[in-house]
This record gives sequence, C-alpha cells and structure tokens, in this order.
Amino acid sequence: MKCKWVLITRTLAAAVAVWPAMGAENNTTAQPEHRDGVSSRKEALEKFGRANRAHDLIGMSVKNGQNEKLGKVNDLIVDLPTSHIVGVILSTGGILGAGSKDLLVPPAAFTSDAADKTLRLMADKNKLTAAPEFDAKKWEEGAQDASLTGVYEYYGQPPYHAWNEPTVHNHNLARRAAYERASKLIGMQVRNSQDEKVGKVEDLVVSLESSRVHEVIVAAGGFLGLGDEYSAVPPSSFGFNAQRDALQLNVTKEAMKNAPHFKANEWPNFEDPNYVNGVNRSYNVDNTGRNVRDRNGQSVTPTDQGNDQADLKVTQQIRREIVGRKELSVTAKNIKVITVNGHVTLRGPVKTAEEKRIISEITDRVARPENVDNQLEVNLTTSN
Repeated sequence: MKCKWVLITRTLAAAVAVWPAMGAENNTTAQPEHRDGVSSRKEALEKFGRANRAHDLIGMSVKNGQNEKLGKVNDLIVDLPTSHIVGVILSTGGILGAGSKDLLVPPAAFTSDAADKTLRLMADKNKLTAAPEFDAKKWEEGAQDASLTGVYEYYGQPPYHAWNEPTVHNHNLARRAAYERASKLIGMQVRNSQDEKVGKVEDLVVSLESSRVHEVIVAAGGFLGLGDEYSAVPPSSFGFNAQRDALQLNVTKEAMKNAPHFKANEWPNFEDPNYVNGVNRSYNVDNTGRNVRDRNGQSVTPTDQGNDQADLKVTQQIRREIVGRKELSVTAKNIKVITVNGHVTLRGPVKTAEEKRIISEITDRVARPENVDNQLEVNLTTSN
C-alpha cells in the first residue's frame, strides 16, 4: 500500500529540529513515599512522568509557547506489548490557515500546563504547516518504522524504536498489528483465556513525558464479585483476540482478585512508584527490564532537561548537528543529550569508537569540554 506520509529527509530534520521546553507546572497529586522513606514527587516524575488519563487527554487543547492555539488532541496511538505511546494525533482544525489536517507528534514533545489545562508544544505555526501530514483513516500505514523515524526527527526526538528493547527494533507487520488508538481501546471488552467476559477497558493511565502507558484500567468488579471496582493491569499483560475486537487477559480470576483494585470514585496515585511497581509485581511484570534505558541504568526522560533557554539552546544545537551528520548511524543519532545548568550529559550506545569521537567533538565545541559528561558506550552489536 502506498504510504500517505510525507517523509522528511534527515537534512530537513536537522535544519528545523526543536526540543520542547521542560518543567511545566506540577499538578496537585500527593507525593509518593519511596522505600527509603523519602518523599519526592520530583523523583517520581523523573522516573514515571506525570500520570494522565487518556480519556482526559483526548480533546485537550494544545498551545505553543506564545499561547497560540495549535489544535487539540484527536487521539493517542499506543503499543500495549511495549507499554509505550507511539504518538499523539494532533488535529489542527484549520487553525494553521491551510485547512484542517492531522499530524502525528512524538508524545515527549509535549509538556503539561496544569494551570491552563492544556498541553504545550514548543513549535510555531510555520513548523506545523510544513510538518508531515497524518492520514487518520490509514494510520496503520503511517505507523511504519521509516515514517515514524522521519516524524520523530522532525520534532527533534529520538525515533520511536529507540525507546524499546532490541527485539522490537525491527518492526514487522506482526509488531505493528499491536498499535491501536487509545479511543478504540477505551470501552473494549476484556476476556480471559477461557473466553469469559472479564469486563471492559475503562481508561488508560499514560505519561506523555516518559512516552509510557503505565496501566490499563479494567472495570472488572462484576467478574470478581467486587461490585463497582476497577483493576489496574500492566499493558503488557494484554493481547488482542483474532478479530481485534476484544483484549485477551491471560490471568486467573483468583490472581486478578488478589491484585490491586480500587473503587471507581477513589483512584490511586499512579505517580507513586510503589503503587505502580506493586501492580506490576502482582502480574509478574518487570517494566524496568523492558526498556533499554531503564535496563542499562540510563533512564532519561524530558524532565531531566533544564528549562533554562540557554540549556534548551545547547541541547537543540548539539542534536541538530548529530542528526545532520550522514556518517552517523541511527543508533548514534538516538543517544540522549541532556543539558542542566550548562552541563551536558551524553548517554546511550554508539556503534563505533569513531561515532563516539564525532559526537564528543560536536558536544565539546558547543558546550566546551569541561562542561561535558560523556557516558557514551561503544556497542558493536547494536542494530542500526
């Protein structure tokens, strides 16, 4: 099938790449209590990101740094097996002056404005006018790996497959079949391996900052004999049935009953690592082993990036130059660049020592060697 995306060349991506401003206002969710007894909302947000209900995000207004309205969130595309958000569908609604069109935007390009109840996207209208258009009716085509890479680079973000484990790097048709709209998942029937109706999907708990789907909320109180209660279930515990009109949850009724559940009007704090980890343990899921950054002890989310304009400018310039170097592999272009108070940290794998040298030279020139912490690792087995 012919792809309906406008593929953006790396040169264009390098010329116009942006990096989102970080550090939007915190909301009023209670601080989590860590195992060491130290309450730290900041640490929780750095690891998990700000938790939102997908139902609340869909339809939310999107503005830029100049407070200009750019459109609204039409939907989210999620990948339950990897617990990730593939992209946010932004509907411009004719605001850009060129008719209504949908765009796919990397989730981490957004920041939350809790006070204004909007999302912020650090891009002007000209950039969005020239952005790759997303055909909402044929989004399965747009979810192809090459198209996703072009879109992510356009917004100055590492390609989607860089956020996942190595076995997911080569997205084949079977893997892409796991992509689905959040709006379609909400309300979808959930059945167990005995084909018994467990309940339905009430909502998804997601974080745009960390590009994660934290939990799937299932209304399963009737099935469990618990009345009006919801169960939080790790997204990787689900699969689709053959018709793709229901989710299959291969867990016993007893196991699900013993796992965390809550009343419909008393939602827990999904920004609490202890709660989320407890849910995952109940279903024998270890999310830290499913994400390359976490597994390597290199968990980096947009909340690490400094909000100062000088820091943002440094990161943006370094990333532009890295993306623009044709001799660098996709792996090298996926490395993390974080600038805080003028200090730049480089993290992630590169394929060769020469790639590490090139990136080091770029960073040293932009930020000066004394301000650079180079944690890049040469990994000859890393796929491109």
